[in-house]
Amino acid sequence: MEFSVPQNDLLDCLNHFQSVVERRNTIPILSNIKIVASKGFLSVTATDLAMELTERIKAKVTEDGGVTVPSQLFFDIVRKAPNKSEISLKKDKKTDQIFVFFSKSKFSISTLPVDDFPEMDEENLDVELKIDSVHLASLIDNCKFCMGLDESRQYLNGIYFHLSGEVVSTVATDGHRLSKSTMKGLIDKSFDGIIIPKKTVFEISKILEEYDQKVILNFSKTRLKIIFGEIKIFNFNFAC
Repeated sequence: MEFSVPQNDLLDCLNHFQSVVERRNTIPILSNIKIVASKGFLSVTATDLAMELTERIKAKVTEDGGVTVPSQLFFDIVRKAPNKSEISLKKDKKTDQIFVFFSKSKFSISTLPVDDFPEMDEENLDVELKIDSVHLASLIDNCKFCMGLDESRQYLNGIYFHLSGEVVSTVATDGHRLSKSTMKGLIDKSFDGIIIPKKTVFEISKILEEYDQKVILNFSKTRLKIIFGEIKIFNFNFAC
């Protein structure tokens, strides 16, 4: 595995993963991000077993391959690299270490087997909805301040997302106050609804701050996939 990528592009990508990776984790692989280089692109993935975030960026790929690296350590190295520098990464097949190069600097990082990185099943998602990013942002922002904090009532710690005919509705409550937002004329299908957990809600909101195109949502009663261009969020185990 070998590739090079501009520091700015890689840093912007890694910024999206810092709140997804759990730093204090009893499963070591979950503190890592997975990087797969193939056909001129890097695919970077992080997961906490409830949510998975993947982003694809362009890169000069010399040799295809995959690796998992400690998220915080790799982020700190890339963040301290000179602005607009070219960052190169090469994997040593004998030791499974990776070497990171930029300017006159060289770092070696230990890795964990890429095959041990958990993958989520994205099959059999029943419903697909395409919605403008500004509409999705409005539906979420008008409700998220009412999400609950009580760990004993997980079903309140998120936003209820519901489809009915031509209406999309979001509802959030902490048991004392309730907020509801609706938009009409966006769809022509119905769905009983799902609860999007708080952590996923905040990740969606952050991405929507810098994304202004169509968003694709695929979901079933227990799983949700949201695609923002080259960024994908997958979530399951919703509170019911």
